[in-house]
Amino acid sequence: LRTYLDGRPVGSPAASGDFFPWRARQLTLGGEPEVDATARGHLSHLAIHARELAPAEVAVEAERALAALAAMPRLAAVEVEAVLLARSRVPTLDEISPYTEALVVESWRVERVLGGELAEREVRVARWALVDAVPAPQMAIRPGARSRLRLEPFDVQPQLESLFLSDDATRPSGTLWYDSSLPGAR
Repeated sequence: LRTYLDGRPVGSPAASGDFFPWRARQLTLGGEPEVDATARGHLSHLAIHARELAPAEVAVEAERALAALAAMPRLAAVEVEAVLLARSRVPTLDEISPYTEALVVESWRVERVLGGELAEREVRVARWALVDAVPAPQMAIRPGARSRLRLEPFDVQPQLESLFLSDDATRPSGTLWYDSSLPGAR
């Protein structure tokens, strides 16, 4: 196994061996959930190859991926301080089985816009409810609590399309936002 970041080798030069002592488990990229369930980050343009690539091939692939990433439009995120008004019902694991992740829609009253522009004063926000079968820490927040949110338009988050979204919050209508602040940010 050889690992690269942005086309450059990282970690020890190579790991070798066989799969005999390994136990069956899900492939985990990033932090180990049993070590730190809140350790989340972002992966982009991940490549796993069936054959060993020469360092020059890795560099070419990385250059291509970095160019594609640089050409992508940047989301106009809005930082707000808001008060939670209501939350959709958090689904059970049985309801979303065999999946282990879900989002809920919450209603928030915006108290202050800290960065960016936002005309709405009440917003609908999709937030993580379950992450790896564990309730997300923000589910402990109760209506009336104040929190800082990083809002991005939900409809430009294609990675969320396949997730279960609980949306029985009745107000307000309008744009659905996604809170990209941690934990669960992708």
